Amino acid sequence: MTERGCACVEAETARDERLAVWRDVCTKFFYETDPRAKQVLEYFESTSVDQVVIQTETGTPEEAAIQDLVTRVGLLACAIPDHQTARSDWILALERVKNDVRKGYHQHIARQKYQEFDTRVRARQSTNYELVQDDSGIERLVLRALEAYVRSADAQAHTLQQIDSFVHEFGTDFATHPFFAGLHQVLMVNATSATVTAWKMSDAVLVESGPRFVEEALKLLVNVLNFGHQSPGTPSSSQSSTVEVRSRLWLIDPYMSDAEILSILKHLPPAGRLQARPTDSVQATDVPRPNARGEHDEQQSFFQRWCVIL
Repeated sequence: MTERGCACVEAETARDERLAVWRDVCTKFFYETDPRAKQVLEYFESTSVDQVVIQTETGTPEEAAIQDLVTRVGLLACAIPDHQTARSDWILALERVKNDVRKGYHQHIARQKYQEFDTRVRARQSTNYELVQDDSGIERLVLRALEAYVRSADAQAHTLQQIDSFVHEFGTDFATHPFFAGLHQVLMVNATSATVTAWKMSDAVLVESGPRFVEEALKLLVNVLNFGHQSPGTPSSSQSSTVEVRSRLWLIDPYMSDAEILSILKHLPPAGRLQARPTDSVQATDVPRPNARGEHDEQQSFFQRWCVIL
């Protein structure tokens, strides 16, 4: 190979153009799993460790297109011994571009994951709250007033059964312990308060524990315990170079009595056995708890409360 036709020299003289082609190849591979880009990436990985001349088969139009990309990017190894350093430098430049595209892809996936979570959460809301916006556009929960209601004993018993199932599935996983510790804390605080105390929890506590836990934890909070939620601030931009994670306020069912809260606590993992501290923090609100003393709880019969089947 003459110096005039050397791939190293051509790569250097058309550097920006070749890097742009390479970035496009990497983007198609990571974002679209493009099969042609995949083959070019495979050639790159092999040439970055082996000093060989890459030559693909060109029997079909697809093979010819792949060979064209390999050549345009400057992946053909140089046979001139004095150009080894230039070739190594070029491979490193391509590696930096590949790593940059891969980093952007992982950020894109993370943003997408949190945006999908936000959409899923917003599709569910407590039946005892109404989500409104104030004049500044900030969301807040407002109590839905109930004129006459009874918190049935059967419904409370069913709630406890669902909690037991949730704890059985996830209670031994250390990754979920921050969630359980935070839930335990916010329930304890509310059991001695005349107004609702909110739980400020990062979305990461749920999202980073896996998709199965996300789904079941949302069911527990909203469908079973009837928690309401509001998200201060505005959604993070999908164009951001970093992943912004929300901290959301979760408010307990305002019609839950102290007695019901205490019974729920008995079915959660004891705080002393959790290998984590409570997540984030609690925050006082002005939302009243009309049934804190249990005036609207259905009174269980003597046998429901004390009978033990032997």
